[in-house]
Amino acid sequence: MKFSVIVPIYNVDKYLRTCIESVLYQSYTNFELILIDDGSPDKSPSICDEYAQKDNRIIVIHKVNGGLVSARKAGVNVASGQYAVCLDGDDFLHKDCLKIVYETIRHNEKVDVVCFGFNLYKDDSVVEKSVKSRCGYYDYNQIVYSIYPELFYSRSSRRFPHEIAGKAIRLELYKHYQLKVPSDIRMAEDASCIHPLLTNIKSIYILGECLYYYRQITSSMTKVRKPLDWDNYDKVFALYEKQIDFRRHDFRRQYYRLRTHNLFNVTMSQFYSDKPYTQIVSQILSRFKKHPEYDEAINNGDFASIHMKFIRYLLKYRCFRVIRFYAHNRLLLKTLKERIGK
Repeated sequence: MKFSVIVPIYNVDKYLRTCIESVLYQSYTNFELILIDDGSPDKSPSICDEYAQKDNRIIVIHKVNGGLVSARKAGVNVASGQYAVCLDGDDFLHKDCLKIVYETIRHNEKVDVVCFGFNLYKDDSVVEKSVKSRCGYYDYNQIVYSIYPELFYSRSSRRFPHEIAGKAIRLELYKHYQLKVPSDIRMAEDASCIHPLLTNIKSIYILGECLYYYRQITSSMTKVRKPLDWDNYDKVFALYEKQIDFRRHDFRRQYYRLRTHNLFNVTMSQFYSDKPYTQIVSQILSRFKKHPEYDEAINNGDFASIHMKFIRYLLKYRCFRVIRFYAHNRLLLKTLKERIGK
């Protein structure tokens, strides 16, 4: 059985060799490594070509910059394996990742998705983040009972991992849903593919092992905050409306909760702008007036957690001064929330 390891690449030359070699030195060797240079202006393109000359399992695609989604589409279009594993260019895999996933698939024939945990790798320290759900094999009935109730956003704010990282997915299934994601989506790229995909699987296996190393780069975490794009998230949820059958299970209510959560983040982010407070509020109100589906989600989002009930209240009653305070004191409020929760 062959894996297609798909790696979108942009401005990661500092980490790219580690990424590539973590695949080339896997203990399981039947794979193709697809490197997609998304118009990277650094040394990444030449690094890709260098490794391709040394190993015929590597396929390199050089393309004009189009974003993460377009790069993944380019990769999946040339993939020929049975399962796809997506890996970001600044991350890397455990040396036995593909072997462990292969053994899992071999003993659970035709499983749609194998899900595994990841390690947060920052400044040479590692924090394990295993999948919180019970490990093991789930058939469709078990998925309905154990996974679907918290697939998008449960009443208690639990969510099944929506990252493409940390998953091996049957190639034809992944390809079908990845190609439907608009290439101009620049946030929530993973969820736009994974959420619709997971609503149409028949089986999944959850491993307890943490096999993916997600690199947290300090410099990228401290960038200046800026307003999030309203249109981006509207496109994401428009895709959900097309791809997900909300008549099944409680997907519609979870959708309302998830959209309320995202609406708060986008609304709050508008106060990162240097524009006057009154101008920001006017633009937010105008946006809500043009999109009545925002209030539909807020009014129908039923939450159990006090925190999300408060968030919903702030949005419903347009408490913009409190939201602005929240925006500029997030770290303080996060610390207080953690202390209250202990």
